[in-house]
Amino acid sequence: MRVSADYRAIARESLQGKWLSAAVVRFVAVLLGASIALESSGSVDIEIPSTLKENAEVLPLLYALIAVLVVLALVQFIIGGAVTLGYARYNLSLVDGRETGMKTIFSCFDRLWSGFCLQLLRRVFIALWSLLFVIPGIVKTYAYAMAPYILLEHPELTDSDAISLSKEIMEGNKSRLFWLNLSFFGWELLVSLPSIMLSLALIEAHATVDLWLMGMLSLCMIPASIGGCFVEAYREAAVAAFYRDVSRTRFSVPRTVKE
Repeated sequence: MRVSADYRAIARESLQGKWLSAAVVRFVAVLLGASIALESSGSVDIEIPSTLKENAEVLPLLYALIAVLVVLALVQFIIGGAVTLGYARYNLSLVDGRETGMKTIFSCFDRLWSGFCLQLLRRVFIALWSLLFVIPGIVKTYAYAMAPYILLEHPELTDSDAISLSKEIMEGNKSRLFWLNLSFFGWELLVSLPSIMLSLALIEAHATVDLWLMGMLSLCMIPASIGGCFVEAYREAAVAAFYRDVSRTRFSVPRTVKE
């Protein structure tokens, strides 16, 4: 039985010469609402600090930013499911040694409704289980993790069928996926240090209401988070290798993926 180190090795081999492109694809896919292995049911709470509410010059910019975020959230809600399927295809193509690129994440827009329903169902189910307690929500997150891959490769299935089959192949494998994700914690902590330091500086700038410094620090958050794109691209490739392994031994429906 393969362990986390084996899946990471497969991912590294698949990413040779493709690290930069994989990181860029990961960034764009997430920006458009993609979510595969670790679905989230959280929400964004936008709050304007009271110190900024009193600054008439800053308020128009803040409201414009909020408007952009709202539009982006709507776009993610509508097309996120289709992009998720496309990103699943991208990662499977990587580990299978097939040619792939940015256009792959847009290759499933003909399945916009199916992807939307799968994304919505997973979020609703995880949210409902999370109401019981945090642990059941986490368990179900891992139980449903393979659903996008299954739906991608078997378009004849319904969204609920893909979720059910994900639960089936993850029976006895949830802890293995958990440890695989946990094995990236060190890298994730390392690449997050610049962002953590900038966040602390932003808190200090906010306390002194230094708007110029806050703006500069906010812009610096973008390059500071680049390392995370590489780590997450690495992790998603490893998860795709994990899917290939568990689906080969536990999932009997033949593959029907078409590029």
